Amino acid sequence: MCLKLVSILASFLILQSSFIVQKVGRDLSTYDQAGPYELNNDLHPHDADKILGEIRGFLWEHWKERRPGVVKATFFSIEGDQTTSSFFVEPDAKSSWRISVESVSIISALLPKRRKPRREITHEFYDEIERLEATSENAPPSVPIPSHSIRQPQTYRIRFRNSRTNAIRLF
Repeated sequence: MCLKLVSILASFLILQSSFIVQKVGRDLSTYDQAGPYELNNDLHPHDADKILGEIRGFLWEHWKERRPGVVKATFFSIEGDQTTSSFFVEPDAKSSWRISVESVSIISALLPKRRKPRREITHEFYDEIERLEATSENAPPSVPIPSHSIRQPQTYRIRFRNSRTNAIRLF
């Protein structure tokens, strides 16, 4: 009897874990894809702005039209540390649309000598997306652009906001 109960419990746990994996997994064949992009420190500012504009335009159009999409981009800090991010425009488990950002960073440039590089993985979710007027480099953008307004991606920034945590990211 006890062996049968353990067997049933083990089967339940295996089924439960495979269900979770299927739920978390993405069928990327149904996503429009852009990139991979690389924004390194050797890029001319005009070229970097062009790439950032392509990424913004892709994210905004997919968000506005509620179309699944993924953008992959690698960014470099001034010190040379690398962060590779995937931006997923997709519905969550409750069919509410969001942008999920999954990033892997390699931290090594400012570590003391003989310290191994450190890898950091982050997962962020944003359910409120809006475009803001691009202002001078020193001033944060704050003037919203109506969603129906047609604009070139180099003329705006995107503000991602998580309505639950109030976390904000400007892009």
